[in-house]
This record gives sequence, C-alpha cells and structure tokens, in this order.
Amino acid sequence: MSDNILVNAIREIVGMAKPQIYGIEGHQYASAELVEVLPHEDVPDALTVHTLKSLADYIRREGVKHADKEHPLFVEVDSYRSVTVRSSLTAGLSTNFLRRTFYRAESDVPRFELGWMDLEKRIIQLRAQCADTDGRNELLEMLSSVCREEGTVSSDNGVTQEVIVREGVALKEMAQVKPYVTLQPYRTFLEVEQPVSEFLLRLDKDCNVGLFEADGGAWKLEAARNIGSCLETELAQEINDGLVMVTI
Repeated sequence: MSDNILVNAIREIVGMAKPQIYGIEGHQYASAELVEVLPHEDVPDALTVHTLKSLADYIRREGVKHADKEHPLFVEVDSYRSVTVRSSLTAGLSTNFLRRTFYRAESDVPRFELGWMDLEKRIIQLRAQCADTDGRNELLEMLSSVCREEGTVSSDNGVTQEVIVREGVALKEMAQVKPYVTLQPYRTFLEVEQPVSEFLLRLDKDCNVGLFEADGGAWKLEAARNIGSCLETELAQEINDGLVMVTI
C-alpha cells in the first residue's frame, strides 16, 4: 500500500469520526454529544465563611451591588449546616442562562456522633456537645452510676465443682433507665437556636452507650427554619428593598 493511499484512508476515517448533523422527519440529530464552548468571563470563586453574621456582612457590603429588584440575590438554606448565595439567572453578567454562586456559609460545629460509643467518651460528648438541659443532666447522672460487673462464684464439695460467671452492666444505685431521652446537641450554626429532639437510649454489657435518632430527622427542618429566620432578621432592609430573597 502506497503512502498516499494510507494517508487518504486515515483522512477518511478521521472524517467519519467527526460529529454529523442529520435531518430526519423535520428534526435534527447529532451523531455525537456536542458541548458549547462559552466565552471566558472573569468571575471570582465563591467565598466560604463559617458564620451567618459574616455571610450577611458580605451580602450587605458587596453582594447587593450585583443585584436589583428584577435580579435579586437568592440566599438558599441548603441544609442545617450550609447556606448558598446565588445570583438570579443572567443578572447582567452573561447573555446565557446561568446562576453565579457568590458566597457559601458552612457550619464548623463538630458533628454529633450517633450509634454506639464507649461510656467515658459518651459522657465527654454529652458535656461538650450538648446544651445544659434537664434531659442531658439526668442522662449524665444515670450514666455516672453505671459500672461493669464481672466476677465468679465457685462451689467445690470435693467431688464436683460449680462455677458461675457473672458479667454485664449494673447500676451502682437502683435507677430507672428511660428508653428515650431529650437532648439539645450543637448541630447547626451556633448563632441560632439548637433544635431539641428525642433519642433512643441503649446500654450493652460492655458499658457501651447507644444513642439513635427517634424523631425521623425532623430536627433538620427545624434547624433550617431557624437559619432562615436569622438571615431574614439580619437582612431585613435588603429584603424589604427587593434585593435579597431568603429561601429554605
């Protein structure tokens, strides 16, 4: 095969691989997925902060300069730990239908760990990550009376020997262990009221303490509403002027 024939064959193959547009029964179809290459725009990366006050300050000082009544800023409470500030569609920045993300607020409060946990670690967690409430104090008082009980009782009459092994969890004092406890953990931005919710309490023979959500996650919606209310208060003037809209 000559070089010219080989070159022509390669060109033919390359040409067949190029996307083609076909008209079929009044509709147009492409033989490959086409992606539009948009012109470059100098847009800053989204700024991340960790408090709602900082977020409101940035919106007031510079965010509203890129908004008007027809193109307000949307402050969206994404979850109990996150808020995102986005532009309206286009908002004078582009002829394309795009939204720009200006700011994000991410809560840096440590996550409240559920499931099984060693007794000592659970006591530390309750003291460090829960508000001082009657429910927390009652649970701490009960857990402080828990001890691991291990021992053996032997009976030997010279012919046979019986050994009884005793192992498990006991209370130093008689106390009623409630199956549900009410706690107020720190789980969202500290600037808002922390939701109160119920937890299922369990103890095992190794002195591990189990805490499990008993409200179906309803506290997350309550936390989001608390965040929204806080931002509505902080940005009351901007909302009244039609420059900002808070959504949950």
